[in-house]
Amino acid sequence: MEPTRQDRAQFRELLMRLKRRGCNLLVVGETDPSVRRRASRRLFGAPLASRTRLLVTVGDVTPDRWLPAEGSVVDAGVLTRGSPEDGRQDPFQATVARQIADVDAEPGACRVGVTSVAPLLDDADTTPMLDAMREAVVDVSGIGHYHLAASLDTVRERGVHEGFDAVLELRRDGDAQERWHVPSRDLVTPWVPMEP
Repeated sequence: MEPTRQDRAQFRELLMRLKRRGCNLLVVGETDPSVRRRASRRLFGAPLASRTRLLVTVGDVTPDRWLPAEGSVVDAGVLTRGSPEDGRQDPFQATVARQIADVDAEPGACRVGVTSVAPLLDDADTTPMLDAMREAVVDVSGIGHYHLAASLDTVRERGVHEGFDAVLELRRDGDAQERWHVPSRDLVTPWVPMEP
């Protein structure tokens, strides 16, 4: 069924509310990497918009392809090596959490992206790091987006979507398309072309 004008207006208002209070989005879909990179650039905000952008890279990633403009880049491999000793902060607290916490800006101005959460979810030692990152994003009313190259069914089976405010599902059907899922509202949008 085609959404009504009122449905679209309510969805836009919901997205604005999430932006104002801070939110974390799980980006899923078994689609080619170019679609995920395009979604990432859009979620980081327009290139000329005043944003604090932080990209956490996992694996062999070219950061410029994920960011629409300048931003800080942190290699997740650095964050997950070793453990705090002698009372020192762990690598996450010393880098990502501090950068996020230092943001003093209007809601939605802090944008954090993670190119792949798969390794972080599969390792019990790094799951708390992911949780702390999501908390830090909400604390500054920021927007975090976390990519997982998996089908929505797989994500639901594993319960990965829990702890995220919304799920953005991607696919390529001719052109790149997206569909939003907001579990707390039992809301699913129709597939729409992804904005450039």
